Amino acid sequence: MTKVEIIVCPKCKGAGNHSRHETTCYHKGEYDVIYSDCTACNNSGLVKMTTVVTYAPHIAGRPDLRQ
Repeated sequence: MTKVEIIVCPKCKGAGNHSRHETTCYHKGEYDVIYSDCTACNNSGLVKMTTVVTYAPHIAGRPDLRQ
């Protein structure tokens, strides 16, 4: 059985991009905010999570003989 869910991107936390502060002038305390695109979700903020569920058969009286 396969289960597909749409979840919030764990890398960008749903923002669609990453931001970082870069100092432009250390003495004045000035900085710029640099934005870069999230490659995990292609800027949508959402990713598809696929889960495959499998079951092992239970042999009555002999749990050590599972296949």
